[in-house]
Amino acid sequence: MSLERDKQTEKEHDAHPSSIVLIDDESAHRRLFRRALKKAGIDNPLLERASLAQGKALVEELQVGKIPLPCVVVVDLNLGDGRGTALIESLRKHHRTQKIPILVLSTSALESDIEESLLLGASNYLTKGANSDQFCECVVDKLREILDVTLVAKA
Repeated sequence: MSLERDKQTEKEHDAHPSSIVLIDDESAHRRLFRRALKKAGIDNPLLERASLAQGKALVEELQVGKIPLPCVVVVDLNLGDGRGTALIESLRKHHRTQKIPILVLSTSALESDIEESLLLGASNYLTKGANSDQFCECVVDKLREILDVTLVAKA
């Protein structure tokens, strides 16, 4: 097992119910998401994955209770190795994960993508815009709307 995987596993065991899961294949988008949380003073632990395969592995760990359930799962719709809708379906089909709020972040503004995501059980859908400051504000607003009291503000 690589040192990187050991560190990742170690971090996951430190996860708690206020964790936020982010599954996005674009490192720039993950960085922007982290920036949005920091700028808003949201200090929830963040578990990041960069592919559908990694997201599926994390979902399986959540479903068997290997790691605590997060307060929200944020998923990109168009991942390099598949569609984020597979993660939405998997989360909604299992009794342990079916009530976790899911926020879809996507560059796609197609009505069919939005409708499919919501029909599969996404709690909300947000289109990634070109303006990074506006994106950060929208992400934080949606997280607050979905989660209300489970976000951890920095002291």
